[in-house]
Amino acid sequence: MGAEVVAATAVALNFEFAAFFILQAFSQAATTFVGQNYGAKNIARCRRIIKVTLGISVLISGSISIAIAVFAYPLSEIFTAEPAVIRYSVIRIRYILTFEIINIFIETLSGAMRGVGYSLVPAVACMLGVCVFRIFYVYTIFADNPTFEVLMAVYPISWLLTVFAIIGLYFYVFKRVEKKLWRKRRA
Repeated sequence: MGAEVVAATAVALNFEFAAFFILQAFSQAATTFVGQNYGAKNIARCRRIIKVTLGISVLISGSISIAIAVFAYPLSEIFTAEPAVIRYSVIRIRYILTFEIINIFIETLSGAMRGVGYSLVPAVACMLGVCVFRIFYVYTIFADNPTFEVLMAVYPISWLLTVFAIIGLYFYVFKRVEKKLWRKRRA
């Protein structure tokens, strides 16, 4: 898509990474605290931790992501004065960080599943929903309409598909975990 898009991506990634690292910190906290309470066989506390972690992450990570999206233009100007680069950077930031809240649910629920010993389940779901779908999208939808906006739309679309899978898998995994703990208590 040209040097301007590459430069704009470099600019936008500075803000995307900052927002993602904050989001990822909450996901790691969910993994750690869910794992500790799972080890203590306290599934009720595991569920409470997930709710609290999601709530705090949506509040903090969501606010930061939205603030960056709102101020994308002046923030992009920190790194470049080139109007085309700024324009593409703003498009990328707004497509990605406006919808980063979806990724909060993917990462936090995946972290919770890892905390109870199911790391492969969310990994496969994310690989299919994010990686495989994006490749399919690029070779079909984007190939028919190769604009930067169409390319950036793959992010929220792939996250939306993935979050539905992750939510379903989360309920499935935690139902299995509860049954497993219940059987151990009866034994």
